Amino acid sequence: MQTITSIIMAGIFLLISCKGPEKTGPTAEQELKIGTIVDTLNDATYPIFQDSKQRHWFGSQTNGVYRYDGKKLIQFTTNDGLCFRSVISIQEDQQGNIYFDTERGISRFDGHQFTTLQIDSSSTDSWKLNEGDLWFRMGWGHKGPFRYDGQKLYALEFPESPNAAAFYALFPNSSYSPYDIYCMFTDRRGHLWFGTSSLGACRFDGKSFKWLYKKSLMHTPAGGDFGIRSFVENAEGHLHINYLRTHYKILPEANDKWYEEEEGYITKLQTQKPYYLSMARDKNDAIWMVTYDDGVWRFGDGELKHYPIKKAGQSVLLFTIYIDQQDQIWLGTHNDGVYVFNGLDFEPFEI
Repeated sequence: MQTITSIIMAGIFLLISCKGPEKTGPTAEQELKIGTIVDTLNDATYPIFQDSKQRHWFGSQTNGVYRYDGKKLIQFTTNDGLCFRSVISIQEDQQGNIYFDTERGISRFDGHQFTTLQIDSSSTDSWKLNEGDLWFRMGWGHKGPFRYDGQKLYALEFPESPNAAAFYALFPNSSYSPYDIYCMFTDRRGHLWFGTSSLGACRFDGKSFKWLYKKSLMHTPAGGDFGIRSFVENAEGHLHINYLRTHYKILPEANDKWYEEEEGYITKLQTQKPYYLSMARDKNDAIWMVTYDDGVWRFGDGELKHYPIKKAGQSVLLFTIYIDQQDQIWLGTHNDGVYVFNGLDFEPFEI
């Protein structure tokens, strides 16, 4: 998942293809012909990604995507070929193409142009776990994730969850699917985890599926489902889901007992236990956790530290945390662009 070069478009300003992309990757540096140089990011900026050229990409909720190369900030929108204005996640393949997951499709940027991937509906056996495959959410209302193998994009369906019948019995006219995906995570074994809106976590190991459902992970104290919003795995291989009140040791699967639930690290350190929208682990094995309106929490060396994020006395609303190749920590926010850690605190990112 990494690398992008500057861009040239030969004779056309906008190209969206409905036939899958070619396998060629970005070529040598050339003059950029699309995009607009800007000096600020959109206020609602969620996904953050650093490619193998060490350029940072910032996905907007309403205004496309931005690329920062250390000198200038360039915005790409639907006018440049991006298939939709709101970007959910950003990834890179082994050839250096960049992919943008949106509610209306997947855009691939090959260094020359944006191309929209077309879903392949011919395969009936498309649940695989191959190195180099990319996985996407593509918004809401689907029966599972989407897998791209470099040539075809497959729409997949989850196996039935043991809790699905109970959900539909309680909410027969639900306006959303309990299988909707909030997040995806690959653990050290290469197994893929999906966080759903109401059915807990689903793990796919390449051969079989396991569902992990705990009411404490799903429901907020005020009522309603929070869903599975974040995963992180520490150096010991313990998987943390949503927050560090509980963690899970994944066991060898000799029988039906495939995990052990253990008391989390924060239980005794924090009276109020928020749910975390996003989590990341730095090179020192410290875990950084983002709340929507209560700043950032860091757990490392047995200590819990709080970083309130405020502007004009009001809490900045946070969505994502990302740690790049240089161990630089970034925050994507709902209402104030991007923040970056300066070693002591978080400050607004400025060009």
